[in-house]
Amino acid sequence: MNFNLDRILSFHLRIVNRIDEYIHANQPITLVEKEIDRRRSIGMKTNLKKSEFKGITRLIYGARLCDPNEYGAQLTVAIFVVTKPDDFRLRSLIRSTWAKKFQTNPNSSRLYFVFGRMKQKLFDFRKIEEMIRQENDYFNDIIQWDYEEDYFRLTIKSMAIIRWASIYCPLAENIFKVDADALINHDNFIEFCQKLKQNQTTRFAIYGNLWNNSAVIRLQKNKFFTSFRDYSRKFYPLYSGSAWLLNGRSSGLFIYLAALQQSMPALLWEDIYITGIVPEKLEKILNIPFQHHQMPGFQFNVETKNINQCLYNRSIIFTEKIKETNLESIWNRVMKTSLIHEQKKNSTKCEFHLT
Repeated sequence: MNFNLDRILSFHLRIVNRIDEYIHANQPITLVEKEIDRRRSIGMKTNLKKSEFKGITRLIYGARLCDPNEYGAQLTVAIFVVTKPDDFRLRSLIRSTWAKKFQTNPNSSRLYFVFGRMKQKLFDFRKIEEMIRQENDYFNDIIQWDYEEDYFRLTIKSMAIIRWASIYCPLAENIFKVDADALINHDNFIEFCQKLKQNQTTRFAIYGNLWNNSAVIRLQKNKFFTSFRDYSRKFYPLYSGSAWLLNGRSSGLFIYLAALQQSMPALLWEDIYITGIVPEKLEKILNIPFQHHQMPGFQFNVETKNINQCLYNRSIIFTEKIKETNLESIWNRVMKTSLIHEQKKNSTKCEFHLT
């Protein structure tokens, strides 16, 4: 590794170590944290305290470099697929469908399945632990951390991803987080990421499906209810939806720094927190701007019966509606060549366009 790459890696490690020490430091409980504890005691959803992020500093599986020689410098993108620990069949289906091409082209991408640990009170906890160990031994594509899994702890998972990438894949230009209920077109996605490097005009950027002037939900019965104590403004800052891409070397490192030191307690909604609140703090406090851009090729709520090869060819990502029960059938539809004749007649309609 050359001197410049070595300096970048050393810089990343120093910053991460400093933040890790801050997470684990014994500090007096603040009034805000006491209020969080009080509200939780009466069953309310609340922001996440700094102390709840300790588990992301402890790996169970996945303590290896994404690229042993260049630390990700040659990678187009590092992809992190969010699953639950016991999603064994779902991970198997993803590996055998859209993820296969990412995993067989290691010079351009790395793909990992990421999750925390199961709740120990579950009856089959030990059995699931052993199955995860066997799965990791066989596929070597799992990253697991020592924090307890829960839907309302997804912000912890996203911060774990960013921290991991900052240590084990620090020189990658792009970090992409995606939920398991998605299907990604490998060729179009890699083309998009390569184009970012060619046309890069800013140091850091966030790409995804953008939401602007999104109102904070105050209805307590709503799943996404947020109290005034957790977020006092009426609207969230500009942010990307659940699939997001951080572009620019060290972008994740600065998100990690600002999140843990400037943005605690952390909002439950990881997409708003990671791609909206934290970048806003970075710009205001450290004068480091993150530009937001709409990623092309998003397809939402596409019914299985309406998915065809043409739609797939002009897409980057399908999100939602892609569940374990229909992933394989959707994949089989888009892989069929029965629409070749139709594509020849309407070739321009079936091509992927970056703009």
